[in-house]
Amino acid sequence: MSDWEDEYDQDGVAINKPAPKLQTGWKLPDNDRQKKNVGKANCSGAGPQVRSWRSGGDFGGPGRQRTYVNEKLDSAPPLIITVESASVGRIIGRGGATIGQLQERSGARIKVNKGGYENEVVIFGSSAAQQKAKEMIEDLVAEGRHGGEGSGSVWSTAELQAANVVQARPSIDWDTIRENKEKYKELKWKDLPPIKKKFYTEAPSVAMLTEEEVSEWRKENNNILVDDLKEEGEKRQIPSPCRTFLEAFELYPEIMENINRVGFAKPTPIQSQAWPALLSGEDLIAIAQTGTGKTLAYLLPGFIHMDGQPVNSACLYGQGRGGGGRRSGGRDRGQNWGF
Repeated sequence: MSDWEDEYDQDGVAINKPAPKLQTGWKLPDNDRQKKNVGKANCSGAGPQVRSWRSGGDFGGPGRQRTYVNEKLDSAPPLIITVESASVGRIIGRGGATIGQLQERSGARIKVNKGGYENEVVIFGSSAAQQKAKEMIEDLVAEGRHGGEGSGSVWSTAELQAANVVQARPSIDWDTIRENKEKYKELKWKDLPPIKKKFYTEAPSVAMLTEEEVSEWRKENNNILVDDLKEEGEKRQIPSPCRTFLEAFELYPEIMENINRVGFAKPTPIQSQAWPALLSGEDLIAIAQTGTGKTLAYLLPGFIHMDGQPVNSACLYGQGRGGGGRRSGGRDRGQNWGF
């Protein structure tokens, strides 16, 4: 067990221990040459206190003991600095390795007293040793705060500091934008073909219905109410409902093929009234009970609108294939409608 582990618990909190009794001497390994050259230490209070550290490397090799003067007679009063809790781990290190290195390199003795947000680091030793240990601890904490070497960050300190600098954003000239609104609108759409909205051709059987017949049909089918929400100008006429699938999709045989395949008998009331309006390119708000087919009322016209738009062949096949012409509305061979 290392000296650091003797002085701190597993959370890094300093363990308060009673002061040890002064020894009357210290023992060195049995060696005749050492016995001749080393006498007993004066531990009456006039001499230095000596601590023993087990270590390896250049200080006696593995498993040997080495001694060094830890606190001298000219020791200054303890120096106390505070650090954030997040930095304590950097000071102590794994298994106390870092704090041991700090003590060896500075010649000071360091204790960490854990608190709340801030923690006390108490440094013992001479003024020079305390100052050196203080500078080393401050550098260690600063490296962790700014992402320096050993902090785990791939960015240098200068790069992180530059990233924290807030650049002044240029102000937006809203008056100029409003004045050129139409110009920007034209630029936005100038390279796109015009949007096609009209995909509905009223079937002869629907065109023959009178207003009384239409009103009666709406009343009998969930009492459908229709209105034009346009606030200005003359109200638009609401298209008459398509009472069968064929009246809505006669021009789209692929859709009719799938409708017949799944066995749908006739459209629901919300579908009958929504399809003529949506296929005509009008906006629609439809309100109906759950399970009345609203989703399919929007999807089928949506598929037709998307598939029927004129698209630049460069968008379809990429540059270099088919020139820059446009594909007319309709579907390519091999495509299938399925739902």
